[in-house]
Amino acid sequence: MNDAAWLVQFIREQVVAMQQPMIHLAKVSATAPLRIKLGNVELGSPFLMAPPDLLAATKSYQATMTTETGNISGTLTATQTEPEPLANGDTVLVFSVGERFIVMGKVVDM
Repeated sequence: MNDAAWLVQFIREQVVAMQQPMIHLAKVSATAPLRIKLGNVELGSPFLMAPPDLLAATKSYQATMTTETGNISGTLTATQTEPEPLANGDTVLVFSVGERFIVMGKVVDM
C-alpha cells in the first residue's frame, strides 16, 4: 500500500474509532437474509449482525413433573417459549458501533 492510501485508511480507522456507539430504531425489510431499514438506508450483510435466536423458528418447550410422597401429591408444569423470529415490518432496536449495526431485539408499542 502506498503512503497516501495508507494515510487515507488510517484516517478512516481513526474516525470510526472516535464515533460514539448509538442506539437506533429500525424496521425489518427482509428476513432471509436479514435486512433492516434505518432512515432511508437499507442495511444487510456485512454491516448487520443479529443474535441467532432472532433468526430461528419459534420453539416451545414444556416439562411436567408429578410426584407423590406420603399424603402429599402434586404436579408441576413449566412452559418456556422462545421469542418469535423477526418478520417484515417489525421494529427492532439497533446498536451501532463504527460501521457495524447489531440488532439487539424486537420492540413493540405498549
